[in-house]
Amino acid sequence: MQIPAIVSYAISLAVYLKYPIIFLATTFGGPTLMLASGFLLHEGAFELIPLFLTLALGELTWDMGWYFVGYFYADRFIARSGRYFSVTPAVFDRIKSLFAKYHAVTLLGNKLLMGLGLGIAVLITGGATKVSFWKYMFVNAIGEVIWVSAMLYIGYSYADLLVKVTESLKITFLIGTILVAVLLGFGISKYARRKVLKQ
Repeated sequence: MQIPAIVSYAISLAVYLKYPIIFLATTFGGPTLMLASGFLLHEGAFELIPLFLTLALGELTWDMGWYFVGYFYADRFIARSGRYFSVTPAVFDRIKSLFAKYHAVTLLGNKLLMGLGLGIAVLITGGATKVSFWKYMFVNAIGEVIWVSAMLYIGYSYADLLVKVTESLKITFLIGTILVAVLLGFGISKYARRKVLKQ
């Protein structure tokens, strides 16, 4: 069956713009995007260095944006929109107290533990507490290098493992892995959030 010209053109454009598309997708993609990118890297759809830089820069761009939201608009943002991100004024106050003592550790932990269930709130707090912008970005950059590397490695390794699974079990294996990953991520995030807010 012949592919319609407009579909063929769209596919060609997507392939040509694949790195800008990945950059924009970091807006909502998170760990899922990185794992999928690792999978596609294994399949030859991307090259490692450009893919790594695209993901890391996309994430850091959003980190920078949330810093300035916190710096200029923190209280108004939390009051109006905090509930959409599970951030109440009480949670925000708790994170600010953590930042006063351990801002570097809090930022790094936030990045490496899938946001501690408080991802955006922690990033906004960095700006709200007037942490040095360059220190904030440096710590987040270290976290991104570790986080993006780990997610790409896991996605790549999973693709390699999937090749070895028999054809009849591939769908079951794929669905099972996704469910385990979602439940594990949710559990870690919930536990970390509870521990952070109780301290």
